[in-house]
Amino acid sequence: MDETDPTFQAAADFVESHASNVTDGRKLDLYGLYKQATSGPCSTAKPSFFDLRGRAKWSAWNSVGKLSEAQAREQYVTLVHQVFPSWQPDDESHLPRGTPAGPVFSSLAHSKGDLVVPDSVVSATDILIGSDRCPEIAEIWNCC
Repeated sequence: MDETDPTFQAAADFVESHASNVTDGRKLDLYGLYKQATSGPCSTAKPSFFDLRGRAKWSAWNSVGKLSEAQAREQYVTLVHQVFPSWQPDDESHLPRGTPAGPVFSSLAHSKGDLVVPDSVVSATDILIGSDRCPEIAEIWNCC
């Protein structure tokens, strides 16, 4: 897949128009892969501890930093197929005319259990809610 891959672009357009139907954990996964696919590895500074939304998005992008842009595009399309099994890359009937491409996300609340990642990966969801893979964050969340 290259930068102008029509399948990736169709997936991004579809997610943009259907983001409200996606769990917040999946939105973070899609966001991280989209940013990696379009901008490469995360090069911005980690947001303040008090900027929970910014930190979640940063962590989602940073967590896929070892993927190449092509791998991120492939995984993005695969994840869109998992989240929307009926999505077809050539189906553009859902797209409103004149809208920019790329996903738009409005909320980062988390529903436990909506994210499946390999045990070796610490995801943005782990960081948001804490887990045994990210015990220092779990300790912070449990202290309050």
